[in-house]
Amino acid sequence: MHTDSDLHDLLEARTMLEHARRQRRRDAVSAAQRRLCAAAAAASDAGVTWMQIGEVLGMARGNAYQQYRRRPHHVEACCDTA
Repeated sequence: MHTDSDLHDLLEARTMLEHARRQRRRDAVSAAQRRLCAAAAAASDAGVTWMQIGEVLGMARGNAYQQYRRRPHHVEACCDTA
């Protein structure tokens, strides 16, 4: 069962990524992407649906699943495509 903090962490990670992109700081963007990947994985593990994750991230359920689902080398793959 997920908690509101799972969604809050995901939203906070998304906000950090958007802020880093606006600043055009490559190191901050990379760190924020890793945090977003971890937050999405943690939310999914906690029972948050991919539809809910997609809503928080502003994307369709299928796109959220495609980009953030766990797979081998998840963080590296996630960060390379974000």
